[in-house]
Amino acid sequence: MTITPDLGRIVGIAAAVASPLLPLTARAQAPHLVAPPDAAVTLGVAPRLGIAGLAAGDTATIVAWRRATRYAGPDRTDTLTVRSFAVLAGSPTGAIAIGDARPVAGTWSAPDPLGLFWSMERRDTALTLTPGEVALRLEWHGHAVDSLLLHFRDAAPGVRTMWVEGDGFAGAFARPAGAGPFPALLVLHGSEGGDSSRAVAAAQSFANHGFATFAVTYFSWGGRIRGVPTALVNIPVEMLDKVRAWLGGQTGVDTARAGIWGASKGAEFALVAAARRAWPRAVVACAASDVVWAGFGRPARQGERMSSWSDGGRPLDYVPYDNFQDVTQGRITSRTEHDRSRARFSDSVPPARIPTAQVHARLLLIGSDRDEVWPSGPMVRSMAAELASEGRAGRVLTRVDPAAGHTTCGTGMAPAAVYEQKLPTDLVPDPRATAKAAGENWMAAIDFLRRQLDQPRE
Repeated sequence: MTITPDLGRIVGIAAAVASPLLPLTARAQAPHLVAPPDAAVTLGVAPRLGIAGLAAGDTATIVAWRRATRYAGPDRTDTLTVRSFAVLAGSPTGAIAIGDARPVAGTWSAPDPLGLFWSMERRDTALTLTPGEVALRLEWHGHAVDSLLLHFRDAAPGVRTMWVEGDGFAGAFARPAGAGPFPALLVLHGSEGGDSSRAVAAAQSFANHGFATFAVTYFSWGGRIRGVPTALVNIPVEMLDKVRAWLGGQTGVDTARAGIWGASKGAEFALVAAARRAWPRAVVACAASDVVWAGFGRPARQGERMSSWSDGGRPLDYVPYDNFQDVTQGRITSRTEHDRSRARFSDSVPPARIPTAQVHARLLLIGSDRDEVWPSGPMVRSMAAELASEGRAGRVLTRVDPAAGHTTCGTGMAPAAVYEQKLPTDLVPDPRATAKAAGENWMAAIDFLRRQLDQPRE
């Protein structure tokens, strides 16, 4: 169906941005946009958008505008106006699914269900949109013939979310709509630390796809979450056991089909847990590490071993840092410090390696060669090579992007423009590659988790 909510406002947006958006003009037998009845885009879920009435051999252009939020420093953000477009050719049926079509030209070039979102580029134009809206325009033969105002929502209808503080753990639980039983999924944030709002968003993004999800806040800077460690030092693997046990007590949750998804330090944590516990069936490790690194966030106590993780009260072997102050004071990147530390403390690397050959779970390992935080691309390849040497290559999938940076672990809906950055190194990620990889990695992770958690264990 075609939806044109608040048409006067859409025309006002067109006037504000001028070219390439054209005045809206009614055309006899013109093609039109097709969208869900509520014109909603659920976080992390590719919307069903299309064009109807476009004859074979004819073309039309879809243009999308949005106001996007960008990280601008510690506890600071700013907003950008961003735009994507694609020229699409008609089909013999007269109907096109935008995510399945190959653009003739545009900001993305191959069939991609999230291309409309990640390929958005910066345009310095004032728009009256909120960050939760996307304005679509359909242009045909030099005229704008249809328009649509989409709105983002964090959770699909029926997803229920709650904040949980248990005995030695905290986080957000999101349960999909329906009776279940649903596979259980633990989600682990990175070294940015956890907070309640991010945990809720992370849990909802996976619950939108049918997973009973607990986003674990395993540490939080500044003591913002009661009972949660305030530094990333010797975090116990047992915390994840407690979360799984709590999930087992929830109606409609099947913890026999449990997986873990982790990003950055969370990917390291996920692999450590999977190497030491038999219960995870599937693990997605995005921007992954092949070793345990030193803990950080507070001074060491007398005689303390400062690992990131512990098991049974024992800190795990780790690779120390050479001098992380060089990073915090802007002299080098975090990637350089990780490479330098690995070289200087090479004797500590073998005992600190995560024993991926001991992992029972199926693995999806994701990395990037221009990762500016740590060498996730080489570390993913190192783990894959180790598994292959052990005759376990069939239990791992790898995805390494040659041009992307560290931040490829979101829902794939962040525009390329928000990844623009300047770094004191030649190892600069390509913002478009990073955004594209984030979309592809998200879809690959959802597909992988569905396949692994919906089938019996071998």
